[in-house]
Amino acid sequence: DNPDGTDPPVDDGGGDGGGGGGGNDGGPCAVTIAQDITIPTRLSETGSDCDYLIGDGNSIITVSSTLTIDPGVRIKFFKDTLFDIDGGELIAVGRADARIILQGQSPIQGFWDGITLSMQAGRVQLEYVDISDAGQVCTVEFCPDAALFSFGGGQLTLKNSSISNSYVNGAVLDDELVAFANNRFFNNRWNGLVISADKVALLDAASDYTGGDQPNGGPYVALITGSTMAHAATWPRLGAPYLISGYIGVEAR
Repeated sequence: DNPDGTDPPVDDGGGDGGGGGGGNDGGPCAVTIAQDITIPTRLSETGSDCDYLIGDGNSIITVSSTLTIDPGVRIKFFKDTLFDIDGGELIAVGRADARIILQGQSPIQGFWDGITLSMQAGRVQLEYVDISDAGQVCTVEFCPDAALFSFGGGQLTLKNSSISNSYVNGAVLDDELVAFANNRFFNNRWNGLVISADKVALLDAASDYTGGDQPNGGPYVALITGSTMAHAATWPRLGAPYLISGYIGVEAR
């Protein structure tokens, strides 16, 4: 089920892979990373059109140490790969003139599974990062349904970044979110952003939640059903309506 409590669109045949399949676009990547990242690792530009390919048929690549991605690095993900931050950190800080690209081998909605912050995740810092072609339909309870998914662990910073072309939601962000500014969500099949009620106050009007001329399937900022607003806060006026389709808790005073 969609974490905002709404019924997802009728499946048009993408299945669990969400439209995955097809051939690889572009030339080969300079380096292939096919194993879990268990020691401190830095990914730098190689001079290739694609610097790194992550995955080679293994469904999950786990990050249990510190992974740093330098500005300008372009990464492609093998079909159906889940990039799981579990016990490690992901520091991906680009620049306006050297964005970090995380995309599928083919520009197909849901080609790869996406990025998950698991229970033991550490710091995840995404700035000037563009995530595309991820997000697959979830088949068990408490799994992603998003290109970027956080649940129960880590501290997530998301700034000056974009999430697009997901087969499901763009991002589902729970209580791990600590900083958010100037992001864009577009051309995602469901909502661009689904967020915990307790983190809505971090959102900013400068971010694009609807997708403009490349709209998301749901033109809302959706609230995670069952999330709790534990702290007094003012919800900002955004360029998109809030959607509460199930229930949220309010404990703040």
